[in-house]
Amino acid sequence: MTNEQWNELLFSIRKGKCLLLLGAGASTLTKNGTTRPYTEWLAIELADQLRRDQHPLEESETGSLLYVATEYLSFYKSAIKLQQEVERFYREQAKQPNALLKTIADLPFPLIINTAPDTLLEKAWLGLGKDYRTAHYSLQKERSKEEADLQIEDPSGDCPMLYNLFGSVGDPASLVLSERDRLKFIEDIIQHNNAIPNAILKEFKEDKVVLFFGFDFEHWHLRILPKKIFQKEEISAPVIVPNGSQPLSRGAMVFYEKQYKMEFLPEEPLAFVQELSRRWETQKDEDLPEIAAPIRAMYLYDRADEAYKTMLDKHLSVLKRAEGIQTWDESMISAGEEVDERIRQQLDQANLILLLVSADFLASDKLYEEQLRQALQRNREGKAYIIPILVRACTWENAVFAKSKFILPRKQNPVASWEDKDAACRHIVMELEKYIPHLVENLQV
Repeated sequence: MTNEQWNELLFSIRKGKCLLLLGAGASTLTKNGTTRPYTEWLAIELADQLRRDQHPLEESETGSLLYVATEYLSFYKSAIKLQQEVERFYREQAKQPNALLKTIADLPFPLIINTAPDTLLEKAWLGLGKDYRTAHYSLQKERSKEEADLQIEDPSGDCPMLYNLFGSVGDPASLVLSERDRLKFIEDIIQHNNAIPNAILKEFKEDKVVLFFGFDFEHWHLRILPKKIFQKEEISAPVIVPNGSQPLSRGAMVFYEKQYKMEFLPEEPLAFVQELSRRWETQKDEDLPEIAAPIRAMYLYDRADEAYKTMLDKHLSVLKRAEGIQTWDESMISAGEEVDERIRQQLDQANLILLLVSADFLASDKLYEEQLRQALQRNREGKAYIIPILVRACTWENAVFAKSKFILPRKQNPVASWEDKDAACRHIVMELEKYIPHLVENLQV
């Protein structure tokens, strides 16, 4: 890739707009000098069992888990026996993530979709002490859209989401192993039976860079899968596939390039990710001075609403990092500092002022008559934007900020009235995320 392409990729990662799809080939194990995907080693073990029991196999297909699992079910007539063997194999064999997964784990991808059933990426995250969330498709369990989406929390680089598309070894009955299972999965995909939750699919609706690692694009199901994931006819953001020495027919390459705008690169996945990691670490250090807080945000609130301020600020963490926002509030005043003077100084520097509105806020002369007056003056001068956030029910309709067109939450239901307070904060942050580019643009002007 050119330096410009690398920089565009790094920019998308920094903005949380780069998603990753891992094929079975990304999880590999080396035995006696031979490196294969875990799924191939598993197929070989299952094939050995079938041979011992005198079941004939096509030798050229014994590395294909789909084929061997189908034969296994046909011969032993027991899905539970197959699930037990798969669970045992991964428990005994899949103990250490390879270099590719370790490097991926150290990069801030917010969402990773994995088609291998192992927990190796999770082990890599645990090794780094990184928080993460997981969810998986279940072959056996039919779920409503609401149930499927309940598994999913907002992904971020600091707390990524891993979605195991073909089930998880931690739930063996969920696994997509045989040809029949794969057909059932594709049927669920086509019929929108929540095989991929909407909370995952919505991440692909925006123009985000997508990376594919470890896929065998000759497999028939992959012609359908990207279409259901991307959910749009025109792909505008890059779809990058470091394919290395993985063989790919000319027909398959042309199909994916034309249909999904996939760019197949000659680099091996590990070499590509290591170079990406190197550039990420270098650019992180170089960018720090450049992204120093274009937005200085300040909370105005009564101490009775301290808990709401703390909760909202936590939800803002990812946006603060992505947009270089600094937040300040009265609790950050050091002992010995003159409180009123410090607040006046911060108000003079703030260009985004968040009002946490409640009855206590409106009843406070210091907040409503002094600090809010100063904030409104900066707003009239075009030096700051004021955003009222309703945290508790109160009579605010005749307040000086009541005519603002940007009162949150949007339906003017105070945060305290929401059954799920985290959902309320998420709503507020998403609305602020829409507004921030406008604010930055005006500040630059």
